[in-house]
Amino acid sequence: THGLTGLVEAAKGRTPLLLLTGDSPSVRVRDNQFVDQGQLHGAVGVATQRLRSPDTVVDDLKGAVRRAIVGRRPVAVPIPLDLQERPTKANVEALEPILLPPLPRAPDAVVAQMADLLAAARKPLIIAGRGAASEPARRALAAIADRVGALLATTMPANGLFAGHPFSVGMVGVHMSAASVRLVAEADTLLAFGASLNQFTTRAGHLFPRLQAIVHCDLDELAVAGAPVALRAIGDAGATAEALLAELERRRFTALGFHTADVRGQIEAKLRETWPEDPAGNGVVDPRAVVTLLDRWLPRRRAIVPDTGHASGYAIGYLSVPERGSGVYPFDFQAIGLALGMAIGVAVALPDRITVAVVGDGSLLMALGEVETAVRHRLPLLILVMNDAAFGAEVRELQMRGLPIDAALFPDVDFAAVGRAMGAQGLTVRRLDDLQAVRSWIADPQAPIVVDCKLDPRVPADWFVEAIGGESAYMRRPAPGY
Repeated sequence: THGLTGLVEAAKGRTPLLLLTGDSPSVRVRDNQFVDQGQLHGAVGVATQRLRSPDTVVDDLKGAVRRAIVGRRPVAVPIPLDLQERPTKANVEALEPILLPPLPRAPDAVVAQMADLLAAARKPLIIAGRGAASEPARRALAAIADRVGALLATTMPANGLFAGHPFSVGMVGVHMSAASVRLVAEADTLLAFGASLNQFTTRAGHLFPRLQAIVHCDLDELAVAGAPVALRAIGDAGATAEALLAELERRRFTALGFHTADVRGQIEAKLRETWPEDPAGNGVVDPRAVVTLLDRWLPRRRAIVPDTGHASGYAIGYLSVPERGSGVYPFDFQAIGLALGMAIGVAVALPDRITVAVVGDGSLLMALGEVETAVRHRLPLLILVMNDAAFGAEVRELQMRGLPIDAALFPDVDFAAVGRAMGAQGLTVRRLDDLQAVRSWIADPQAPIVVDCKLDPRVPADWFVEAIGGESAYMRRPAPGY
């Protein structure tokens, strides 16, 4: 039950996850800890695999793993206490790796139609989402972009996929830069691979004012794009992209498209954008200046895990993800409190880099015990607390409704002191000069550090104002068909 919110996040994110969990003895349904886990998990879209007996445990677990991988979903395996204590005759040593068949690609006729649309395009754009965040898909999509002159972009879950490509504008959606918005607005044809094109990615349809055609490629035939699609291609993103590349090569088709010196210069200028570092001077800092400095100081080998919420949005817009798979975003359920636990998992999985967890103060209070976990394992984890002494998103909602914000405010917490009490380093940031200690920590991250950045709860984030916080905000007036 403690992991239920994380399970919902994994289910909505179509994450192949295996959860091994304890269970009450099968013969004691009146046990205080008895919960019908099948019903509990099923209510949030998580499958449950029962262990039938001690001698079938290998086959049962193999079945659970296959269901998780093939179905791209979490599978829970409750293990009753009495079953845990019984011997098994199952041959664990004989277990073979699970081999899955090649994923299907879109039919040849559909691939030919995709090529026709690209041939008619003047300025094509390719967006890769979670379903295209693989090395084969990256290679094929980058090669297509080079051949037809397309801009490359990703959704949030695939952030960093095309890092380093000269015609990559990075992540599209709510948190993209103004320079990227201007470039993407020129696109007349969009190919979306493994991306749902939801209201956040498309800015409620306002991101592509000149589009004439949208191609949507997804392995799931039931996947629905939140945009007016001209052509649906049902198939694996990587396999379909490889087929499309082969078709373009067969036709010997090439085009200049966006691939000009002027566009490349605009993209390079975007990469040099910074935020003024002048401190506010009233005991709080500008979070944009904080994350801009950290982005400059952090090594390329980094991992970024921002929590959902108002203040943590700054990390998405201003902390870059230079490598594929280095950005992990618990945004599918949009529940605060998950980022710190996920960042610990990332830090364990990627021990060769610094992991940055960007959390709000309300979020951290929900998961405070995990600071001790990070300390105990001596993880190179930077816990950046965007501390506005409030539930920031709720403050904005109350402001927009003309209501008092007092109910969403709470006393300022000294998270630096709490971190030190748990064995981490602790730092309070009220001026940008206070961040210099973080620079020293980055040079030798032997233990976690809690960086408590004091913010003004009355100042809304720029992205929030543009997207939601005003009568003219684009999320409040979706374009027709989106």
